[in-house]
Amino acid sequence: MVIANGGYNTKQSFGIYGTDPPFIQWGEENQAEIQQSILSKQLPKPIEQANGELTIEGYTIIYDRTGVPKQGIVIGTLESNRRTIAFINAEPDILIKLEKQELVGQKFPVHFDINLDRNVINLKN
Repeated sequence: MVIANGGYNTKQSFGIYGTDPPFIQWGEENQAEIQQSILSKQLPKPIEQANGELTIEGYTIIYDRTGVPKQGIVIGTLESNRRTIAFINAEPDILIKLEKQELVGQKFPVHFDINLDRNVINLKN
């Protein structure tokens, strides 16, 4: 088996190889109807300037070229059930600790920082 990814794990692929042909031939199904159904649904517009409590649904820690954590990025849901993206402002040692914890499902205060022009979660020691 071969597993591959590209860059920030935005694309994933795998392949299973062997010397014998498969018992069932591989075939491709027409997914156009399903794809059109997905594309026709309107997603709610995310909140650009958030303020309140954010429940984290996903997150990542971004490192600089020297291997030091630089910032965290989270996607989550506000009390209004609307989604937003926010950046975690914290020192590298805190970001390292966050990487070893499960943040999904946890709640943090979030606010729009006018100077940074982005939604922010501030974490201190």
